[in-house]
Amino acid sequence: MMKRLLILFAILLIISSFIWLYVFHKPKADYKTVAADYTIYAEQLYKEYSSKAGQQYTGKILAVSGTATGIESNDSIFTVVFVFNEGMFGDEGIRCVFLPEYNNELKKINFPAHVNLKGFCAGYNETDIIIEHCSFVE
Repeated sequence: MMKRLLILFAILLIISSFIWLYVFHKPKADYKTVAADYTIYAEQLYKEYSSKAGQQYTGKILAVSGTATGIESNDSIFTVVFVFNEGMFGDEGIRCVFLPEYNNELKKINFPAHVNLKGFCAGYNETDIIIEHCSFVE
């Protein structure tokens, strides 16, 4: 009986070790070098999401270009904003959260400015389209 418990314990230990290695040490996506799934203008992206036709972009890498109206900062996180509508709770549009290595570049831009960016589309929260892990595209 004791031998079976030790074997069961060893098997569970091995399985949990593999799960731990997979979850915590899997390679992270490099959002700067990955190819975009879709290339789209910011205004078109907002119109499609506003009309509920843009759901195919959620979870995809997007290359977005357009005239950004401003920038928001929270500690060391910079968000480029495309405003297309004035809603009940403020500006509505697209919010693009940039990777930290672009902070110095973002501080130098005078908004409104035309930008080309790429990032992961996290979805639409009924007021804004959220794009994360953004980087500039040439």
